[in-house]
Amino acid sequence: MQSLAGLFYLNFLYSFVSGTSIMRKKMNHSHSLGALT
Repeated sequence: MQSLAGLFYLNFLYSFVSGTSIMRKKMNHSHSLGALT
């Protein structure tokens, strides 16, 4: 049961990290576009 909870936590953490990195990439992309125009 404890390993199942740990697995769920790791899955949530991974999805959270990947989600924030995607958001950061979009932010950087929009910033670079704003600097170009």
